[in-house]
Amino acid sequence: MSAMRMTGPVCGCAECVEHGVANEPQRRVPADAHFGKSRLIHGRELAAWLKAKEQTFAQLRQAIGPRGRRGQMERLVVNLVDEVSL
Repeated sequence: MSAMRMTGPVCGCAECVEHGVANEPQRRVPADAHFGKSRLIHGRELAAWLKAKEQTFAQLRQAIGPRGRRGQMERLVVNLVDEVSL
């Protein structure tokens, strides 16, 4: 099974502008109970996703400590997130 692209094009629609994510690429999220297949999110959902991602990285930075180790862990986590196959 090949990995799907985790990012899509930059949307720039009115909803994305309203939520401050007009310059961010859309992100693919996995299927859930409401949506039967993976999909690209934008607008309000993308803003919430980016906020949650930043909060997660902030918690990792606090837990990991010194900059050198933190940078290595961030790269590992980013690579893991970007390589998840759906």
